[in-house]
Amino acid sequence: MPSNNRSQIIEKNTNKIILDAYNANPTSMQAALLNFEKQEGYKIAILGDMFELGDDAEVEHQNITDLAISLNIDKVYLVGKNFFNSKIKSKKVKQFETFNHLNNELSLKNINNALVLIKGSRGMALERFLEA
Repeated sequence: MPSNNRSQIIEKNTNKIILDAYNANPTSMQAALLNFEKQEGYKIAILGDMFELGDDAEVEHQNITDLAISLNIDKVYLVGKNFFNSKIKSKKVKQFETFNHLNNELSLKNINNALVLIKGSRGMALERFLEA
């Protein structure tokens, strides 16, 4: 099992976490979400900004937001300035401008019996969510 924040599977409390917080781009984010949707159970996706997209950042973050909304995923939490600016058309999605805002509202202690995908660029350091 990898231990470098790349597709790690971690059992924590009553949850199974897929931690993929080393790298993120539109292709890897799409693949992770499509794979995640196929899993059984109550699904929560925590997605962090994708960096180094240049002028395409707004469009690419909106595309991933729209994809996440369209999939069979129960809750989607978006974190980072780019995802914070995405237009949301679903009550299953919550946006947070910073990691601290996300961490103040959501804690693994309050999530039970869920499959949780944590995916974002290295600079988002989303593995910090596991420390809460």
